[in-house]
Amino acid sequence: MLQPIIEVIFLIKKLIWWFFPSQILVFLISFIKYRSIGLVQYINISFIIGGILLFISIAIFLLNTGFFDVTVEGFRRVFNKNKLTKEELDDLRPVSEVITFNYLPMLINGLIMLFLMAFALILYYY
Repeated sequence: MLQPIIEVIFLIKKLIWWFFPSQILVFLISFIKYRSIGLVQYINISFIIGGILLFISIAIFLLNTGFFDVTVEGFRRVFNKNKLTKEELDDLRPVSEVITFNYLPMLINGLIMLFLMAFALILYYY
């Protein structure tokens, strides 16, 4: 009964852990690159950082689903440098089991950053 509530609280903590450093990074890059902090600079930099976070999280999601397991296994068999036997190659873990990174906080943070960028863009044009 309490497990879903604990998972939601943990997700919120992870979102906060990702959100504030990413916003600080936006302002820090803006100040270093442009020597000022303005709306246009915020829009440009948050678009880049939000897009990078979104791209990485979607890539991790695809790896976690097992979409590339067959492809990676084929590459392992074709480019077998260690000359492993077929049984040893079959015993290697698939990529989806090796990568266990939780992509959801990064995905949500990337979407929030892109939403804030779109809101700032609307403010800029109106």
